[in-house]
This record gives sequence, structure tokens and C-alpha cells, in this order.
Amino acid sequence: MTVGILGLAYKPDTGIVEESPGVALARLLGEAGYDVLVYDPVSTEAAVRALDGLARGSESVADLLERSDVTVIATPWPEFAELPLEAFEREGKRPVVIDCWRLLSEETYGEAVDLVQLGRSLETSSLSVAGG
Repeated sequence: MTVGILGLAYKPDTGIVEESPGVALARLLGEAGYDVLVYDPVSTEAAVRALDGLARGSESVADLLERSDVTVIATPWPEFAELPLEAFEREGKRPVVIDCWRLLSEETYGEAVDLVQLGRSLETSSLSVAGG
């Protein structure tokens, strides 16, 4: 399984990756054996160096979304709130997006992805409790 992490900077509009939740998550997933792809508008290269081989950088958001089975939005960059629906389209499978910042609207993205937003129960998410 390939997990993509969008947002590696500690916060938007900075390139600082120290103590970043996105980098910490990528490290844990990489150590657990997952194939991890990462992208940040400013700090992809710094994060890949900090992860020391546990993750690979993506060239763009579209590249990461195309190659990931599960995508985690870990930093609330404004551009992540306006992801094109077409970027999520897959032949025969529905991608899972874990939105840690509730950037994506259920009304807009719920038909295209299994959207899990932190702070919301799975019952109100497009991802069913029984598995999606």
C-alpha cells in the first residue's frame, strides 16, 4: 500500500520541517514498511532528507494523488483546499483521503473519495464503518 502525505512543513507558508506532524507520520509509516510518498509546496526536499530514505518525494500534488492508495492532508496549505476532483479519479477503485484539517468539503469530494475528516465520526464520513 502506498500512503501519500500532503504537507510536511510545520505550518503553511514556512519550509520548517522540524517537529512537523507530517514528517513524524511519514517516519512512522516508513518504519512500519509502507511505501510513503510526500509532497509540500516548499519543503519536500528538506523532508525527504530528514526522513533518511523512509519516504520518496513527489513532483506535484497530482503525482502524489495518482500514485497513492491513501492520502493524508497533514498541513493546511491553502492549495490543498482546492484540489481538483479529477486528480482523485481512479479506474475501479476509490481513494481514501484523511483530511486532518477539514479542508475538503464532504459535498464536493464525498462522491469521488472515501473522505475521513479528523474530529468527525465515521458515521458522518463517506467512509463506512464496515469498511470502504
